[in-house]
Amino acid sequence: MNKKEKAKFSFKMNILFIVVFLLFTTLIIRLFFVQIVDGEVYQREIGKIETRETPVPRQNVDDRDNQ
Repeated sequence: MNKKEKAKFSFKMNILFIVVFLLFTTLIIRLFFVQIVDGEVYQREIGKIETRETPVPRQNVDDRDNQ
């Protein structure tokens, strides 16, 4: 590789690192807003969900002697 190719490769790697950094920064900021800023709203939504347990029908289990 000559100097020109190395410089081009280095430039591409720097661009890649910047893009990855910006993506992770965006993800971290979004997680902050979802968990910290809007956390109470989601907690209230969870409280609204009503759960109901229904019995599951089971069959009789027999051994090899049908007992």
